[in-house]
Amino acid sequence: MGRASPIQPLSTFCCGCSLDGGIQVVLVGHSLVCAFFMVTCVSNIVLEMPTFGHRVPYSTQVFNCGFALATVPFIVAGISGLKYQIETHLRIYLFCLMFTFAMDSILMVVMVYFNSCARIPKFLDEYGSAAACGVSRSMGMASLFLYVSMMGYATFVVWSRCEQLRLSGSNQAFDELVGGAQRIAAFRPPAGLFGTGPKLLDAQPIEYGSLAPQPYGGGAKIFYGKTHDTNFPPTMGVAT
Repeated sequence: MGRASPIQPLSTFCCGCSLDGGIQVVLVGHSLVCAFFMVTCVSNIVLEMPTFGHRVPYSTQVFNCGFALATVPFIVAGISGLKYQIETHLRIYLFCLMFTFAMDSILMVVMVYFNSCARIPKFLDEYGSAAACGVSRSMGMASLFLYVSMMGYATFVVWSRCEQLRLSGSNQAFDELVGGAQRIAAFRPPAGLFGTGPKLLDAQPIEYGSLAPQPYGGGAKIFYGKTHDTNFPPTMGVAT
């Protein structure tokens, strides 16, 4: 027997909400971030209308916009996996989220380490360069810790739902198929003119088993008859 993993998946989101609801929050937030990068890049570079982040180098803005565009198919896969409960689609989005988390974390660490004391706000210059550098670096570390905590928790929520779908197998899918077949059978239209005849009968295979041939039969009775005459011309006096 294999030992249980020390990392167990979550059962709820934020101590009470469902995991599906939490993934919806993650997908909406991720979509808004991608839309933000695309809109600001188009506005700053293409339309030449300065907006948020217009002082950022063009190469960085183009990279952010391109990465946001490349993320859209993965977000669509996540929406599909969440809506139809498909573990493969949701796990594709999980891989994209993990890659984004790792890349952003590395870039934020580099930015905090090299740029904390290079771009000090003006209101901190009055307290001296050393104090201003310390305050700026502390704020950068706090922002980094907050980002890692939130993004890590979002990734863990998506992973937990993927594990639930993997362990549950296809039972839910089979239940939905059976339920759909029962609903179709319940509303099966009757035969005859304007639906006035009896309900259609199910076709049956000749043999029972997985290697049974094509089913035969089915259809509806003629005028509610009980006897089927195969002779032609039909025998007189036999009800059909």
